[in-house]
Amino acid sequence: MILFIIVHSCVVVLLSKFRGVPVYSFLLCAGLSFYREVQYANKCEEIKGRVGGLFLYLEMFLAGFLFLLILVLQIAMGVSGYILESSPKHYDSDAVLPKFADSPGRFKAGVALALIEHFCVIALAVLLFLVYNPFNLILGIVLLVFRVIEGLIQVYIEGGYWGLLGLARRYSAAKGKEKTSLSDSHRTILETKNRRFAIAMVCWSIGTFAFTILLFTEAVVYPIIVWVGIAACVVVGINSAIKAVRGKGVQALLVGALLAIAFEVVIGIWLIYYSIFFL
Repeated sequence: MILFIIVHSCVVVLLSKFRGVPVYSFLLCAGLSFYREVQYANKCEEIKGRVGGLFLYLEMFLAGFLFLLILVLQIAMGVSGYILESSPKHYDSDAVLPKFADSPGRFKAGVALALIEHFCVIALAVLLFLVYNPFNLILGIVLLVFRVIEGLIQVYIEGGYWGLLGLARRYSAAKGKEKTSLSDSHRTILETKNRRFAIAMVCWSIGTFAFTILLFTEAVVYPIIVWVGIAACVVVGINSAIKAVRGKGVQALLVGALLAIAFEVVIGIWLIYYSIFFL
């Protein structure tokens, strides 16, 4: 706590000098934000005895780390050529399948990264439940159940996606009707993956919505952060529900994805920050 006060004060003074604004203006705003942060720290102190001292802060740190790690893994999956969600270009068998056949190691690496990411989602849900269920048990259970279901659905998806490697090996030597059949199978696998991924994202939206409501009702973070999270849940949830039913969503998905990324980056950093400075 003492380390936090020192860092907090230094940042306030530096910002005031850098921007040419009187120190007392920054101190007033900082004092209000610090009061909010101390309120949350006091709540943590109340439950710390029940969960066992350092374990609360360790769980917070690991949860924040997993938020950020999941995003890094998703970037690595994209770099490896893994298809997280198909677009029209991914249905071109002549362009996609030969790449998988020529680089099977890269394909396998993408699936391995995806599986690690899915299990990280499950671990994150458990950690968030352990940290926040003392604040609100019902919301904690909703968060846990739906985010675990999200992770399990995505693990299940990888079984079908793995079949693309076998199709790719056969496709290069296929001709005529066999090639057409393999191309149809390729499309079917991706369409099925898209629908299941949409269902997983509906679960993400419900679980994350419960998490944002918990953060809001307990005055844990600044309201703007919560509203970004709620907006992401609404946009992603509605679009994913439409996609799960119709097989095609709307253009707002990109906006929802950007909001979700912004929310998870901020929450991840925030959890690590509190686990260190309020230790």
